[in-house]
Amino acid sequence: PLPPSDRPRVWRSNPIPNRPPPPRSEWLPAAESEKIPTAGSHSDRGGGGLFGIGFERQTRGLSLGGNGEITTADYATVGDSTAYRRARSTVTGFIGTPTPYGSVTASLLWRRSRDQRGDILSGNANASMRLRRIGALSLNASRSFAGARDTTVQFRLTVPFGQRTSATAGVQLRDGELGATTTLQRNLPYGDGVGYRLQAETGAIERLDAEVNAQSGIGRIDAQVTRLNGASGGRLQLVGSVATVDGAVFAARRIEQSFGTVRVGPYANVRVYSDNQLVGRTNAAGVLVIPRLLPFQDNHIRIEAEDLPLDAIIDETKRTVRPYDRSGVAVRFGARAASDARLRVVGADGNPLPAGTVLHLNGAGEAFLLAPGGDAYLTGLATRNRVSATFAGGGCAFAFDFVPAGQTQPDLGTFTCTS
Repeated sequence: PLPPSDRPRVWRSNPIPNRPPPPRSEWLPAAESEKIPTAGSHSDRGGGGLFGIGFERQTRGLSLGGNGEITTADYATVGDSTAYRRARSTVTGFIGTPTPYGSVTASLLWRRSRDQRGDILSGNANASMRLRRIGALSLNASRSFAGARDTTVQFRLTVPFGQRTSATAGVQLRDGELGATTTLQRNLPYGDGVGYRLQAETGAIERLDAEVNAQSGIGRIDAQVTRLNGASGGRLQLVGSVATVDGAVFAARRIEQSFGTVRVGPYANVRVYSDNQLVGRTNAAGVLVIPRLLPFQDNHIRIEAEDLPLDAIIDETKRTVRPYDRSGVAVRFGARAASDARLRVVGADGNPLPAGTVLHLNGAGEAFLLAPGGDAYLTGLATRNRVSATFAGGGCAFAFDFVPAGQTQPDLGTFTCTS
């Protein structure tokens, strides 16, 4: 990267993507857009500019579009090295149509270079077909009309096994040489879990590849073994982050954008979701780190109330946050123990106080009524408690200590109420 004094400053508006989306049958009847991207930069090279034009049209039966842009010799973007030069001009175009079973698309790329990379002129055509209850077939053909001028044809079958696992088998013909590829992979979940990829390739390249990925709340580990054209190699990578939010320092997965911490009181093993994606479960301290949140947008965070004990009290199970870019946010759900208990109240003579006796806990306004037999159920208990009782013809009081024992509605026993 360039030192701060050498970093170019860039102003850009209306960027045009180089790869427009393929046609989709659920588009609206017609949609059109035109774009005129412009940008300017200033760096040690001097001033530079980018100018372009583009259009896109989408209907139920056809989609097409094109983009073109040119740059001056001194145009640069943030991160460009001193020797790097942007392409002199770039033209892209695409056309596609949906079919009853898939889609057919074609695209063109023409790029004029300013350096040793050379010019690019290539075309690509793709056809895909869904196979009911099996998977999808795709046929792709590409041709380069500049430089190496090679031609490639690929045929591929993809079969899904659930939401995260799939198998792919394909053959490829490149400049008259036939090759084949087989892949079995299971993607990592959004939260904690394991993924893998097994691949075998033959033809111009002889390759065997095995990779295992595992991630938890504190990081990710990748292990890979490859054999390529008779040579073997391996790779082991550990990736994680250390960050601080709300005065606490914690370890997490790799953090590249906005993130957050979720606190669910003292409760461990509570499931936490971000936009309905399971992120993971809280640790022993009731905390979970969400390593990826969308900046300046609503992120819907919720917890699984069923994972809390029966005596837990929680005010809400859903929160929406809008963090700044590359910053952390603390989300507290405030779960806490109910601090309630059952007990029995008798008078100085040992007989239960009459049913309907009104009890007040620690001078609060909330009233608790005594049931027949002197039984009472009190909530919001403190470490030290004083209870006053009022009944027809008199009143009395008693005190007791309360230590939460992790039980649901514990029975504290019998207490004598005296004047």
